Amino acid sequence: MNLYLTYFKKLLTPIEIVIFLAFLAFLLMPTSIPTCISLWINSSIGLGLVVIITTYMFFYYSPILGIFTIVVAYELLRRASIPQYNNYAVQLDTKPIEETVANTISTVVSDSYVPFSDKSLEEEVISKDAPVGQSAVLNFVDTTVSFVPIAAKNINGSSAI
Repeated sequence: MNLYLTYFKKLLTPIEIVIFLAFLAFLLMPTSIPTCISLWINSSIGLGLVVIITTYMFFYYSPILGIFTIVVAYELLRRASIPQYNNYAVQLDTKPIEETVANTISTVVSDSYVPFSDKSLEEEVISKDAPVGQSAVLNFVDTTVSFVPIAAKNINGSSAI
C-alpha cells in the first residue's frame, strides 16, 4: 500500500493531490448544487468556463488529473442541470368531477328515455324523413313518340354541331 502512495506522490504535486481529493469528495458525496450556482453554471458563460477549466486541467496538469477533471465536469453539469419538466405524476382529486359527470349523464339518460320501439333506427329515420305517400301524384308523360334527336345525322358516331 505504501508503494502505491509513494508512486502516486511522485506522479502528482501537492496542489494536484489537493485538487484530486477535492474532486474525489465531490464525486463521492451526493450533494446538490444550490439554485443560484446552478443557474450560473447553466448559462453560456458558466458552460464556457467549465470547458476552459477542464481543458486547462487536462493540458497543464497530469493526465490522470485531466481525465478525472472531465468526469468531474460531467458530474457538475449533470447535478447543476435544471429539469425542464417535473418527473412526478400529479394526481388530481377527481371525485367531485366524476360525481358531477355521473349525475349529468343520469339526468340526460332519464330525460331522453324513449320507450322500446318495434322499428329499427333505419325504419324510424325513413318514416320521419322520407315523404312516402305524402307527396303529390306524379304524372308520367309518354315521350317516346314525341322525342326527336337534335342532330339528324351522326357522322362517325359524333354529332354534326
